[in-house]
Amino acid sequence: MKKLIKGIHKDSERVDQPENTYRDALNANLYYSKGAIVNEEGTEIMGTHPIQVIGAIPLLNDQVISFGWVDDSGAEIPSFDSTQSAIVLTDTKKGSSRILYKNQGLNFQKDYPIKGEFRVDAKNDILIYFTDNYFLEEATPEGTNLSEYNSPRAFNVTRQLEHLNTSTVAEPYTKLYDDNEDFDVEKLSLFAKVGKHSMVESVRIYEGGVLVSGAYHLALCYSDENFLETDYFVVSNPVYIFQSQEQQYPADIITGCQAGSQTN
Repeated sequence: MKKLIKGIHKDSERVDQPENTYRDALNANLYYSKGAIVNEEGTEIMGTHPIQVIGAIPLLNDQVISFGWVDDSGAEIPSFDSTQSAIVLTDTKKGSSRILYKNQGLNFQKDYPIKGEFRVDAKNDILIYFTDNYFLEEATPEGTNLSEYNSPRAFNVTRQLEHLNTSTVAEPYTKLYDDNEDFDVEKLSLFAKVGKHSMVESVRIYEGGVLVSGAYHLALCYSDENFLETDYFVVSNPVYIFQSQEQQYPADIITGCQAGSQTN
């Protein structure tokens, strides 16, 4: 490591190069704390599986989440395609890597780099959020339709590691969160598909509460164990709460009262 603190200097011949200057640099970084220029560090092999990386998220404790295509066949010359889409955790201190989840349904695309970020939730679980903005349109007689896409996704790293450490199947990284078939790749979607859902059929008002006067709506959505919520998929008609008894007036007349009044 040389302390070339007087910067670059190309005006003189090499034999007359001023002290503590340099003529050119390749793979060089400025080491500000020591006032020096150092070479860019090289690369090294980590883990046992070849991976073609198309995105990464740095975590805490010198760990990195990589997204890409993993060849775990053991072939001498690895081959990569979208059917080998996987999420990999690399520990740069130990120089090791581990496949967290591998599923063709992840559908990673070489020309759509993945971007994301991580956070630690209230349970101290590490969650990552990522997207590649991939979509494919097709022309139909009715117009252009979206035929294929990857939605933004959320993945619980801590929960998957617990599953890998306790699993009894041969390739636990092909299962999401447990050995059963309870979850598939759709579980990772940040905007969950509701499917069949609840409907508000009727409303009944009971006395004995302390609600303040106003118009109330009931809105329903789903939330999973990581507090990821769907959109509200049904909203009830307004229910009017006021001071007088409900049965005191005809059903088609609402007299109301001062806003914020406590009711029964």
